[in-house]
Amino acid sequence: MEYVLGSQPNMTGPGATGGVIDSGDGRFGMTFTRNTAAADAPFVVEVTDTLSQGWTAIARSTGGNPFIPLVPGVTATETGGGAVRQVTVHDDALMSVRPRRFMRLKAE
Repeated sequence: MEYVLGSQPNMTGPGATGGVIDSGDGRFGMTFTRNTAAADAPFVVEVTDTLSQGWTAIARSTGGNPFIPLVPGVTATETGGGAVRQVTVHDDALMSVRPRRFMRLKAE
């Protein structure tokens, strides 16, 4: 995971992950970094309503390319330049409708 996030595996600290955020319009989201040089390691953002259900992929990055939404209503934006970019992915579900929502970043 350190490789795809562009963080240093031998250093302690908060790492390359950002955190859970509110989109401003009531949608759940997360922010993290992406290493553009990690073209051989696709990764995906997934969501679920309960940890006992399966996960649904909502955005994916392959070949070192930017994240693309896989579900209507999902947004994926990137900022920054160079090898490490900041990525923000927002879910399609409103937090008021689905207040219990889990989100994860998974390297494939």
